[in-house]
Amino acid sequence: MQEAFNNLLKHKPGFIIAFLIISISVCNGQKDYHLINVLPVTFHDNENQLHLATAIGMGTGVDLAISYSVNEEFAVFATGNMNIWSRTKLNILSLASDYKVEKNDYAITGGLMRFKNYDNKLLESYVGYGFAEVDNYWHFVSRTDPRDFVVAKYSSLFFQTNFGWIFEPFAFGPTGQISCSYYHDFLHIDNKGVQTRYDNRIILSLDIGLFMSYSFNGLNINMQIGSALPISMFNVNDFDEARDTGDFIKVGFHYNFN
Repeated sequence: MQEAFNNLLKHKPGFIIAFLIISISVCNGQKDYHLINVLPVTFHDNENQLHLATAIGMGTGVDLAISYSVNEEFAVFATGNMNIWSRTKLNILSLASDYKVEKNDYAITGGLMRFKNYDNKLLESYVGYGFAEVDNYWHFVSRTDPRDFVVAKYSSLFFQTNFGWIFEPFAFGPTGQISCSYYHDFLHIDNKGVQTRYDNRIILSLDIGLFMSYSFNGLNINMQIGSALPISMFNVNDFDEARDTGDFIKVGFHYNFN
């Protein structure tokens, strides 16, 4: 295992990619009306494999994912996310004013993936469709009155690719998902009670991340770090720029039942 760890540390291209992803995450991110989809990394390498994964993220709630390889090349998958907790953040406009984002968000997705492992590398490609409901607001920690409400429902078509290097028992690499989200309903209510509604709008988003995992006896312990970046979006000028961004850190477990 020490040799595998040393090889991992010597892999300069991977760490350059990691640095770029983390830098982008710090500098930019989506606001709370975009739920970050679960970015599955299934590690399938044969047919008739059943994998189950769960993760908890800082500000992104709890993820569940299940996948099954129908042959040596393709698998089906389904994911779910529930985020009903609050998150305290530093107000970027005033270092003296922390704020909380109170959430009640849900999302489900499903689709088809193709996988291939070769020369200690893995390549996974996904196509899927899902639904999400967003219901959250934020307020300053020192005050209890809400500042902004967001209520939205949307469906998404997404494509995802994972590429990784495997140094048994370690694996790491970048993951990226591009999604086209159709907002059936979008409602914003400011602290004065003024309502703004948007219907039938489309947002293109890019979720990028870096995954790292350690495996033993069919169990993977993994971590993801990344950000959700807007590609194109409708104008929503009613939001306070102090609101939570789409940066995420997730830690979870992945088990292979076969």
